[in-house]
Amino acid sequence: MADHRALVPALSQFARRLVRDYDVDEVLDCFCHQVVAVLGTSGAGVSLVDAAGVLRLVAATDDHIEQIENLQTSLRDGPCFEAYRLGTPVAVEDPAASDRWPGFAEGMVEAGLHAVAGVPMAVGGQRIGALAVYSQQPRRFGQDDLEVAQTLASVATSYVVNIRDLQATQTLAAQLQHALSSRVVIEQAKGVLAAQLGIGVLDAFELLRRYARSHQRKLHEVAADVVDGRLGLTCGRPSP
Repeated sequence: MADHRALVPALSQFARRLVRDYDVDEVLDCFCHQVVAVLGTSGAGVSLVDAAGVLRLVAATDDHIEQIENLQTSLRDGPCFEAYRLGTPVAVEDPAASDRWPGFAEGMVEAGLHAVAGVPMAVGGQRIGALAVYSQQPRRFGQDDLEVAQTLASVATSYVVNIRDLQATQTLAAQLQHALSSRVVIEQAKGVLAAQLGIGVLDAFELLRRYARSHQRKLHEVAADVVDGRLGLTCGRPSP
């Protein structure tokens, strides 16, 4: 049964981490061990969906759990896959006596694991992965266990989504900055050409664009060469 006394410190620790810079792999590894401590289980693993839509293991409490989680990935069948697909927690008290996930259940028994629960990791209706919790002893994961596991999984999900959104924002910011910087260089090059050749800025821009196209180069690269004096352009042929 879940230890609610251990739940509050676990959530507090995650809350403190969330407002600081963190490595998501390190957080998920810590998360797996926190799940084991709160639920009193033998091991836990987290799998996240990749670009191809397949769940891949990203964190596990030990090598034995990593092996059984990798078996689940190779079979594409098991508690994580079912919880992810259905969007609800699933649990099996005795895999040997169940017809659920036959290949995976056989692997569990061989690994000395006798109970498992899978919990989806989702936010805003978007599923990103699943948590699997294992017990070496026969165990019935009750509603309270599953609710606590779901709470912890939701916290872990917030970490993954937060870092993903941060990276997306940083990428967008970098792209915007690059676009702005490129525009500045292009404007400078137009001014340089207009002054050198005694033409209008629109004609200077057309000259830059025509050269970039004919030489299969990016416009901002050509502009930078003009500004730095590495490339001289004329209204006819370019001069080095």
